[in-house]
Amino acid sequence: LHRYCFWLCISRGTLIYNYMYMKSRNYSRLALMFSLSGTLFAGYLSVYKMFSGVCAFNESCPYVFGYPACWYGFVLFASMSIASSIALVQVSFVEKMRNFIRVVSLCGIAFAGYLVFIEISGRGLVVPSSSPALGFPTCVYGLVFYCILFGISLWPLRGRDTVYTLPK
Repeated sequence: LHRYCFWLCISRGTLIYNYMYMKSRNYSRLALMFSLSGTLFAGYLSVYKMFSGVCAFNESCPYVFGYPACWYGFVLFASMSIASSIALVQVSFVEKMRNFIRVVSLCGIAFAGYLVFIEISGRGLVVPSSSPALGFPTCVYGLVFYCILFGISLWPLRGRDTVYTLPK
């Protein structure tokens, strides 16, 4: 338990700084789990829209450049799923894939955040006659997944203590 806690120890001129960290393999698994969940959710929304012509869960369907927003979400989540799969298989690429996931999830936060703002400001926070089946627009759930993926991409990866020498 002590390795997951923040502690600072100064002894004989050496500063040992160990904070909450995650191992590379655990990061890759966690990123794969959340990105795959987002891919499945956005994939379901995309397939439902493609075959039925209406958006799932009784809600409006925002369009961006003539295509439903869920299609863009599917592409973003699928690219992060592929990147986290590569990082899981090839541990030497973890840092590159982490940077890729960080950038893509930040783009997803901007994209979904804009759509959430448009949807909520357009109809208000609570409109009983047109409220979605899940309680919030599906873009909100996509935004949550993007934020989680961005957050874990910022999480430091460490396998042991980092030792710094204090100036004398």
